[in-house]
Amino acid sequence: NRTHTYVFDVSNLANPVQKPTFIHADDSIDHNLYVWGSIHKRGWGGNAAMGSSAPDLKYAYLSNYAAGLRVLDVTDIETGMNEVGFF
Repeated sequence: NRTHTYVFDVSNLANPVQKPTFIHADDSIDHNLYVWGSIHKRGWGGNAAMGSSAPDLKYAYLSNYAAGLRVLDVTDIETGMNEVGFF
């Protein structure tokens, strides 16, 4: 029962599309997944505008209870995600 991260494209709410699932090496509870986009950079996502200091748009940031912070590359979301860092 390793941790799974599920991604859905909800750009069309009448037709949500599930993207490939990422299965983590660890068995942990996956929560607080953040993907940054242009709305966040401009301050529309509930935070102040970040300008050039915004996180890279190609990464998803995941907080896991027992596995720490995980960083996934979501550049090619159609074929899957890759873990590129953790702390």
